[in-house]
Amino acid sequence: MRLEGFEPPTLGSEDRCSIPLSYSRVASSQKTISSVVDSQGVTAWPRPAPLATMGGVGLATYQACTFAEKRDVLRIFWSRRDEGSDKVRDAAREYGPYALVMVAVITVELAIITAALLTDANAWAWLAAPLTLLGALSTWWTGVCHHSLRRRGDSSRS
Repeated sequence: MRLEGFEPPTLGSEDRCSIPLSYSRVASSQKTISSVVDSQGVTAWPRPAPLATMGGVGLATYQACTFAEKRDVLRIFWSRRDEGSDKVRDAAREYGPYALVMVAVITVELAIITAALLTDANAWAWLAAPLTLLGALSTWWTGVCHHSLRRRGDSSRS
């Protein structure tokens, strides 16, 4: 008999991950996340949708690029150069909103950490404040790169 609140034993070896912990029972009338049980009885939980399919951010062209093409995409995006194949330029334009959101999120996180450190008069605030400024400048540069490529893409398609 298994006690409630303890992890059930797993059948996998050390090279496999443990199943998620279950510390409470869910009433059968409540809807739960559907799970799949494999042939050995181990629960596999569904993965969340990747960012590329959420919120209209499409990275299909970027994901279809080879490693060398992805390197070209990053070089074109961050340097604002208009060179390379149509596929690489399209992938760089797709990459723009994703990069802008990710850099902005990191900057907001740094700002929150800086505010907390300053509030506590922590000695680490001297490091967090310049990093937050660097994050703000990075967000600005990402926006400049994104708008530059988007503008060139709009003018070349006209």
